[in-house]
Amino acid sequence: VAVADDGRHLRDPSAEEGEWMYAVGGGENSYIAPHPSQRDIFYAGATNTLSRYDRRTGLSTDIQPYPRIVMGEPAKDMPERWNWNYPIVLSPVDPSILYTGSQHVWRTVDEGRTWERISHDLTRADQNTMQDSRGPIVFDQDGPEIYATIYALTPSRHDVNTIWAGSDDGFVHLTRDGGETWDNVTPSDMLKDSKVTVIESSPHDPAVVYITARRYEMDDRAPYVWRTDDYGKSWNKIISGIRGDDFGHAICEDPQRKGLVFLGTEHGVYVSFDAGNHWERLSLNLPDTPVMGIAVKQNDLIIATHGRSFWVLDDIEILRQYDPGILDSEFHLFEPADAIRRAVPASLDFRVADPGCHVFVEIIDTDGQPVRSIHDGIIEERGFHRLYWDLRYEGATTFPNIILEGGNPRRGPWVPPDRYQVRLVVDGKEQKKWFQVKKDPRLTDVIDEDLQIQFDLAMKIRDCENAANEGVILFHHIKAQMDDRLNRTADENFHRRAKIFLGSITGVVNELYQLRNQSPKDKIAFPIKLNDRLTGLRTRLERGDGRPTEAFYRVYAELADELKVQLDRLGAILKHELPKVNKRLIKLNLEKITVSN
Repeated sequence: VAVADDGRHLRDPSAEEGEWMYAVGGGENSYIAPHPSQRDIFYAGATNTLSRYDRRTGLSTDIQPYPRIVMGEPAKDMPERWNWNYPIVLSPVDPSILYTGSQHVWRTVDEGRTWERISHDLTRADQNTMQDSRGPIVFDQDGPEIYATIYALTPSRHDVNTIWAGSDDGFVHLTRDGGETWDNVTPSDMLKDSKVTVIESSPHDPAVVYITARRYEMDDRAPYVWRTDDYGKSWNKIISGIRGDDFGHAICEDPQRKGLVFLGTEHGVYVSFDAGNHWERLSLNLPDTPVMGIAVKQNDLIIATHGRSFWVLDDIEILRQYDPGILDSEFHLFEPADAIRRAVPASLDFRVADPGCHVFVEIIDTDGQPVRSIHDGIIEERGFHRLYWDLRYEGATTFPNIILEGGNPRRGPWVPPDRYQVRLVVDGKEQKKWFQVKKDPRLTDVIDEDLQIQFDLAMKIRDCENAANEGVILFHHIKAQMDDRLNRTADENFHRRAKIFLGSITGVVNELYQLRNQSPKDKIAFPIKLNDRLTGLRTRLERGDGRPTEAFYRVYAELADELKVQLDRLGAILKHELPKVNKRLIKLNLEKITVSN
């Protein structure tokens, strides 16, 4: 994500490791265009500059098409009029082409070493709007007041020769021959001096374009949004459902579902399922704030507010699949979007018509075997609900107040890349939907087979954790019963047998878990035991993605052998010693000690 904010660039830390913020050029309110394939190259603008920044070298080069510095003069005297927020955009079809705009459109194909002016003046250029900017004492002319400029510039997503341009004084122009000729395609009902803020080229149809304009500087806060389906020959004003004083700033169409359009306005976000013919509020928990930028990135809706904040609406699959008929069904399970192992969890969306229904949600694998139970209980509210699966199997069995150094055994192994199903059961009726868990695309040196092998070892370790912890649970279960019987009889024979039995079983279980651990600090005073070492081994195995090293197999084999020895000892004690204890309890007319709850 690139944004201008006092010359800084923000990067999503989930995308790559490194700095959270670093400077790439630009000013406090300007375009930044990151190169889509050369990740270290950025183009940034500000008053009197347009720079190319190479993060690998740290070098920034001024590549203005017309580096004539302006300051203190009116727009009418400037050979090139550059808006304070002039556009800088790369062609989606050919990213070697960079465009920018004054009152003219400029193009470079060699990263700014040479530029070509490919349009005439595409603004109204009304002299009355280009005079001195006056204050009561002195002129104020340092860039923001420059008028009659290109404010929106959009190369087509489909054709390298198609370019749209919108001015801050109410013109829209189109070229379909790379700038040789330009047609004025301004909507007939666009008022003079409207600022065309965004032109959105549909990702689905080259003839479809959306535009937003605003006029609040002229005390007109009405929404102005249009769509053309024929390259601007005709326009439809699409404002049904938008509040009368809620003017638009930005608009975008979902790249997957045609006609699913999002609008950022002065007071939040709207959504349309029919290409803007009707709008509905989508602000949800968003504060009442201007939304100046809006984009769909994979499965997420991302907005930038005038408060210099980013907000993300995670996973919009529910909007892509929404149909009004869903509201008539008893319940509906949406197909989850693909998830990415360790990076993007699975969003599980469903709708129930009635409150108070029992809902069970689980994940199953390609063989129909359960992977993870997500929810099992009553849903109190009707309507849409979302649950998340963190892409892990069930964790190891644990017990109250467990204290370990190795990690969290409740956290299960990461699943391998594969197809999975979500199973939704509502009051005994079920629906299932498939989805994919994919490998992180950044892991270029890891294949799916490596992750399957890593998962197989992690599951073996988890099963050992289960066995060790279940041994401890069994010990506590037996000891609680024994303490109860000891408190209910003074029989010396039983007390002697119980002491021997408890001593034997405690000695074994203390090799499974450090029974003296009462607080986290105890880990540094008393040696950790088998379950702790097993959890620690799995935690470290899954710190990264890839085929396990030989060392992990070696230590796993050692710990598994040690675990077997202790569990065999425990089994022998229960087989040979516990019957003797129970025989005495029967003579005392007391309940036997059981090994199951």
